[in-house]
Amino acid sequence: FWVLLVTGLHLLPAHAGQRARGVSPERQLAHLKDRLHLEDDQINQIRPILEDMAARRETIRERYHSQEQSGRVATREEMQTLRRETEARLAEILTAEQMDAFRALREEQREQRRKRARP
Repeated sequence: FWVLLVTGLHLLPAHAGQRARGVSPERQLAHLKDRLHLEDDQINQIRPILEDMAARRETIRERYHSQEQSGRVATREEMQTLRRETEARLAEILTAEQMDAFRALREEQREQRRKRARP
């Protein structure tokens, strides 16, 4: 699900009613709530982080949308920075166990993307 986090932070493929790219922050939050067993105060702290990440991710995509290889490299670098920043912000809110679960979830999602990318 995540990106993205964060992201893994472009988590699931878009479905009808979602943003054109990635999953809405609310859907990400619902998934994280279930997987990480978030408390209400954590949810309230994480929501603006996910919303900020989604807005920044979209800005990055728009900035490099029409560029060729150099744009892809720049996009990848900015997305990696965004993911690291988001993870650091989440680490301030989540418990050590929740961060471990978050990292495991992120790795699962990476593996799923790799499998989809293979012919």
